[in-house]
Amino acid sequence: GTFYKFINMDIVLKDKTRRTVGTILGKEQKIEYVDGSVISSLEPVQWGPSESLHRNDSTLNDVLFVAHSSNSQNRSKALTNIKYVTRSHTRGGLPKKLCNGESVGKNIEVPIYAEFIFWKVK
Repeated sequence: GTFYKFINMDIVLKDKTRRTVGTILGKEQKIEYVDGSVISSLEPVQWGPSESLHRNDSTLNDVLFVAHSSNSQNRSKALTNIKYVTRSHTRGGLPKKLCNGESVGKNIEVPIYAEFIFWKVK
């Protein structure tokens, strides 16, 4: 059969005031914050149905990720000592139509909206 494969993430992170504070890029899901701090990749360790009230077949699962940091230990940087990241209340992220033989090799852009929580180790 055919299946979808994530080849690139390009997510803009916004704070509660809707100000852009960072990005999540690439298949490794590298996070870059406006203060220059970086999480080099996210590794999924647990997932389940979205807590979103808009749950449907075209919504990605909520996920708990282990954060792999490439930061220096500069405590003033936002992403320093982040151990986990959760993505919850997810809406979107999957194509609305099932993959078929005609869609093999085609790229599809799909919007995703979610809440991200960063868990810091003290």
